[in-house]
Amino acid sequence: MKLSEKIKQARMENNLTQQQLSDEINISRKTLSGWENDRSSPNVELLHDLAECLNKDVLYFIEDQSELNAGEQATENTLNLGRLVNIISVCLNIFFVLVILYVFFK
Repeated sequence: MKLSEKIKQARMENNLTQQQLSDEINISRKTLSGWENDRSSPNVELLHDLAECLNKDVLYFIEDQSELNAGEQATENTLNLGRLVNIISVCLNIFFVLVILYVFFK
């Protein structure tokens, strides 16, 4: 689950509106909305305040993030590797065509 989803879920579990929670941790409601909509993220200090206000451990908010980021990175690396293989394949095909043309038309 994304950090944004965890923040929203924990807020709703505590029956707080965005305004109530933002008032509790001294931020604007717009900032909290940005966190919940994955447009921005809290810094470490605010994450601590958020966790305390929502009766959660800070680790609750950050645990799966590293696994998600690692999974996204692995997917991106796989796509990049696939592109590289395709490029190498095309280059080898061009090379072999040029060799064949050279041999027959020298």
